[in-house]
Amino acid sequence: MRQSDDGRPTPGPPTPAGRGLPRIWQVVVVCMLLALLGAGIWAASRGPSPAPLNPPSVSHPPITSPPTTAPATTTTTAQPAPTTAPRSQAATRAGFATGSGILSETDEQLARDLDAVASTRAQWVRFDFDWSWVQHDGPTSWNWSAIDRIVNAVNQRGMSVIALPTYSPPWAVPPGATDKHPPSNPQDFANFVRSAALRYVPQGVLVWEIWNEPNVSQFWAHPDPAAYAGLLKVSAEALRSVSRNVTVLTGGTSPAETHPGSSVSPPTFIKRMYDAGAGGSFDGVAIHTYTFPNDPTSRISSNALLQARDIHNEMVARGEGDKLIWSTETGAPTRGEGSVSESRQAQWIQIYYSVWNGWPFTGPMLWYSIRDLSSAWGQQESFGVLHANGSPKQAFAAFRSILAG
Repeated sequence: MRQSDDGRPTPGPPTPAGRGLPRIWQVVVVCMLLALLGAGIWAASRGPSPAPLNPPSVSHPPITSPPTTAPATTTTTAQPAPTTAPRSQAATRAGFATGSGILSETDEQLARDLDAVASTRAQWVRFDFDWSWVQHDGPTSWNWSAIDRIVNAVNQRGMSVIALPTYSPPWAVPPGATDKHPPSNPQDFANFVRSAALRYVPQGVLVWEIWNEPNVSQFWAHPDPAAYAGLLKVSAEALRSVSRNVTVLTGGTSPAETHPGSSVSPPTFIKRMYDAGAGGSFDGVAIHTYTFPNDPTSRISSNALLQARDIHNEMVARGEGDKLIWSTETGAPTRGEGSVSESRQAQWIQIYYSVWNGWPFTGPMLWYSIRDLSSAWGQQESFGVLHANGSPKQAFAAFRSILAG
């Protein structure tokens, strides 16, 4: 504000920085601005190592029997037709993680969701090859029907599957344990993985991610990097006995802080995996790079995306710096706790892929998920780039745009 001749304040432009200050203070101000600029450049290029974010409460909905009819909320808006145009390089590094809910979709829902993915030109679709579903009734029982249906549908649209073998059937864990308890005998899981590979590698399923978020108790009871390393090793052996062309990924780690008995931070989990002899068992490391409600580039301790640099440094120190890090889940909810607006979700897609594709040590990044689970307010219902009724959010257009190439 400035003053009129009679002393009353009148509107006016702000006084430029430094005007009226002694020259020595002008010099001080300039130096401080230069120091802040230098700190910002350092943070963008190197910066302090961030600590992880507590994981979302649910990243994979429970499996239920397929409904006989599609819910009304999934039939109101038509999806764009799949495109046959060649994929850009960005598109070959992008895809969607669906969670296990896709196993329960009706044929109509599945077709609509996968047509939406195909219309973006994204290469990858990651979903659960749920052991607890396939061999629920015992070690000699097999039910591949749900997985067959999805693999066939993805292949028909010219996309590629990332197989996610997960979770234990009741007979493979101690009495009373949930499906998130690791198998009492890791070889039982490896036998399942080998049978799955025999069935699906000939159908083009060549990327296999062993378990989901094994660093948090939500998905691995009492997380133990050494125990997980044992499961990973026998699973990798089983896969490579079928084909040497498979790519074996470690289980994507959840953003989490280290709390003994309940969670292990991703960099610590990877380090302890190496300590347990897991090196050589995998071809790439998978992580989950959720940062919500904080911006993906925030220079704060909870930025899980930027931990990829720390993990890569660990891989280099172990002589495995040539292996890539895959982000097999990332995303942001648009409703509920920790959510962002739909416009912010669209902006974040652009930021995530810009940062990720700018690093030479990264593989594909997958967005969780395709479509909201419902129109309810809860956080876990709203990670999609489509609303529950199939209508697009702003993020869907953003996703298509960055993959158009």
